[in-house]
This record gives sequence, C-alpha cells and structure tokens, in this order.
Amino acid sequence: MKLKISSKKIYYFIFIVSLIIVIFNILHYFWPVYSVTYIGRTFTFRGNIKATKNVPVLDDKIYIHNLIWNPYTRTVKILFQPNVTNMGYYSVEAYELTNKLRAIYILNNIDKNFTAEPIESYDNIEPANELKIVLIHPDLTNETYIKAKENIIYIAGKNLKDFDLAVIETILIAMNYDM
Repeated sequence: MKLKISSKKIYYFIFIVSLIIVIFNILHYFWPVYSVTYIGRTFTFRGNIKATKNVPVLDDKIYIHNLIWNPYTRTVKILFQPNVTNMGYYSVEAYELTNKLRAIYILNNIDKNFTAEPIESYDNIEPANELKIVLIHPDLTNETYIKAKENIIYIAGKNLKDFDLAVIETILIAMNYDM
C-alpha cells in the first residue's frame, strides 16, 4: 500500500507549522519574564524583568557592577530616609536587595555583611570603605533612576512600580544580566 501525499498538503503543513512558530515567537516577545537563572539558581522577582530596560541608569552599568563586586568592601549598607508615608515599601525593597545580593555573593564564594540604617538627609552621605545603597522613596523624588557616585549607589523611583523596577535593575546589573 502506497501512501500518496500531494504537494499541496505538504505546503499547507509547512505553512501551518511556520505560522505556529511565528505566533509563538511573537507571544514570547511580549510575554512577561519574572525570573532569571544565575549560576544554576533561579531568582524570581515581583516585577517584569523586561520592563527594567526602561529604568534610566545614569552611569555606566559596568561602573555600578564593579562597585557591587568591589573586593575591598566587606559591608553593604542600605540607607533610607524614614519620614515617608509608606515605610513598609522600604522594608520590601531592602529585603529584596539583601536577599538576592547575599545569594549572588554566596554563589560566588564571597562573604559580605549587610546592614540597614535610616538617614536624615541624602545630601551628607560620605563615601567610606563600604558599599552604600541609598533607597529614595517615591514620596521624595519625581524621577526614576539608578546612579553611582564613589562607593554610593542611588536607587530612586517616581512611583512604587518604578521604584521596584529600579531595585530589580540594580540586582540584574550585579548579575551582569542584560535583557
């Protein structure tokens, strides 16, 4: 018994398979991404990782990456200004930074201490032999950015969503992950 397949059926089959592949790729492009794998461990975030590409990084990402990975700093200090309406969000962002950065350091066999400290003003922060990450709450700024100056990284968001995305982008910079 011979199986006869017409060339028209083959063309239809190729067309349908191609169409499915194109639709899948289009959906994958717009599909949100919430996790990334770094050295065999999956890190999951609350925000869409693809949306972090809209967060302005005012300094070179390599410079910020090198600050985070500076072998001479043994302490990471998270600074925040406590007189805002939504203090709980500082806790959420500080926890995410501490948890994920500590895990990244451990995966690279690096031991760093983490502390958090309230500050009165963002103007009088002095660089020291420690990495300082300054969280600027949306109540205190009207722009979103990540910038660095000496041993200090500033993370600001004009609203809570952008603030969260800026923190995620900082963690992705530490991972040297580029979307």
